Formats: sequence, structure tokens, C-alpha cells
Amino acid sequence: MKLSTLLLINAIAAFINALGFIFAPAQLLAFHLGVLGSTGEWIARELGGSTIGYAVLCWLARDVRDAAARRAIVIALGVSWGVGFVIALFRQFAEVANQNGWSAVAIYFLFAAGYAYFFFKGKME
Repeated sequence: MKLSTLLLINAIAAFINALGFIFAPAQLLAFHLGVLGSTGEWIARELGGSTIGYAVLCWLARDVRDAAARRAIVIALGVSWGVGFVIALFRQFAEVANQNGWSAVAIYFLFAAGYAYFFFKGKME
């Protein structure tokens, strides 16, 4: 797989997720966590706004050719997905989320592993 393909998949996934957080936060998070209050829904919408930023970054970064820029993008996204993986994993072990929460753990892991692959490979083609 090429880095540009991973970035494209990340852009699409982030955009879809962001739309869910912005327009249907209670329904999206109920799948993993249960009922949200109105404060939780607004926090989810804020998260959706940030996630749209990730989608745009990934979309625009697909065609970046500068090696230093690609390395910075890979590190930033790898750290973001890696931290998300750890938090989601702890959330599952703390039994805060239901069994559907494992899907988020898997998604965080796959993206973190993808960016780690390109980082440790050294060639970010």
C-alpha cells in the first residue's frame, strides 16, 4: 500500500465519522457508549469539527511530495491514532463502553499500525 492510499482511506473515514459526530452525535455514540446528555452531544460535535480537520489534512496531504512534510504528517497522524488506540483500549477494559466499542479499538489500531509502518519503513512513497 502507498502512503497516499492510507491518507485517502483516512480522509474518507474521518469525514464520515465527523459527519456522524456533527449531525447525529447521540446516535453515533450510543452505539458504543450508551445515552449521552446534551453536554456530551455538544462535545461530540466539537470533536466532529476537529475530525473534519483531519479529513481535510489527509485529503490534501495525499499529493505532498516533500519528504520532510510527509514525515511530519505521518508522525502527527501516527501519534494521534496511537494515543486514540490506548485511550479506547483503556475505555474497553474499564467497561465504560459496550462490546461495540471494540470496533473503535480495532480502527485506531489499524490506522496507528499503518502510520507506524510508513514511519519505520523510512520510505514514505
